[in-house]
Amino acid sequence: MNYARLLMVGLIALLFLGLSCSSGKAPAPVPAAPAPTTEERASPGMTGWEAEWEKTLKAAQKEGKVVVYAATPGPALKEASAGFKKKFGITMEVLTGPPGDIRNKIVAERANGLNIQDLFITGMNSHSVVSLVQNWPDPIEPEFILPEVKDPKYWLDGKHPFQDDQKTVLGFLRYPTMNIAVNTKMVKEGEITSYFDLLKPQWTGKVIINDPRVTGTAFNAFSTFVWNKVLDLDYFRQIVKQGPVIRDATTQIDWLAKEKYPVVLWPDTNEVRRYQEAGAPIEWLYPREGVYLSMDGAGAIMLKQRPHPNASRIFLNWLLSREGQIEIQQFMGYHSARVDTAGPGSGLAPINTRQEGVKYHPDANGDMNWLKNEQNKYQAWANEIFGETR
Repeated sequence: MNYARLLMVGLIALLFLGLSCSSGKAPAPVPAAPAPTTEERASPGMTGWEAEWEKTLKAAQKEGKVVVYAATPGPALKEASAGFKKKFGITMEVLTGPPGDIRNKIVAERANGLNIQDLFITGMNSHSVVSLVQNWPDPIEPEFILPEVKDPKYWLDGKHPFQDDQKTVLGFLRYPTMNIAVNTKMVKEGEITSYFDLLKPQWTGKVIINDPRVTGTAFNAFSTFVWNKVLDLDYFRQIVKQGPVIRDATTQIDWLAKEKYPVVLWPDTNEVRRYQEAGAPIEWLYPREGVYLSMDGAGAIMLKQRPHPNASRIFLNWLLSREGQIEIQQFMGYHSARVDTAGPGSGLAPINTRQEGVKYHPDANGDMNWLKNEQNKYQAWANEIFGETR
């Protein structure tokens, strides 16, 4: 009896052991879905441009920096770099210097396979003779994210200020370039209201003319007014008889301030400002034919094979935003091509601000087709008309 009971217990134990072993290995745990990468993760509820912005910003922060080579606007960008870093967590590295030196540096670096730069900002001459010839730039418009950058209504004449048909160069400044400075002790109010007033006998021998045969303000003005058919070559053949052609910018304004001459045509704006700040009785005039708008070396391109594509995109959108353009204005003192950056806090002097009721003409030097096809012809005209420097 005891033996039968033991046998029954053993059989039951074996039965349970068999059932336990029949289930095999325990199923492997289901792996967790991989967490989204920094580039893929956006805040809940964000859609459209906001999601694209946040995604790009996070990728840009991972890249760490943007490298900008810039001529005239370079010091302004350096000044803004600390605030840019604080706002976006991205370092802005800025290399600045003369346009020719910067473009030669890019040529040498790229020839050796060093794609260091993300953006190059300079005047149209450098872009026309090197950047576009070397096929450096990518189209800019696909890089726009912010609505205030994308929407053309925020820009002069309701369009983005592209300088070329391919939309690879964007000139973000458009400020008035004044052309006639006078000594107010020698020129009465209302005596000169037109460029043609300078041809009157009373001004014969009394007008200093900045030399338009060299690159700069005078050649740009000469070219722009002929190109826009504001003045013709015959006008300039007459104006050259009204006084000396002087190349030195300081001499021009020094003689104006000391009342040796009452009028300077096409003077250097920085020299005029310097003498005005020292108390010289010098003022600018607005002739009824108008003045021209300059971009002053503010032509931006995004380079192909740039090393920081996301950081450069964030930088471009900041640069072209109202906030970015006001920062540039406050340092440089020149009006943005945006239409919402003037007024209190803009950092603009009235003379460098577009004004209601004044005629403004596009700068020939900012037009890629003019640079490629007509510049040499205009240079020959300037050389013919203005002859030897006196």
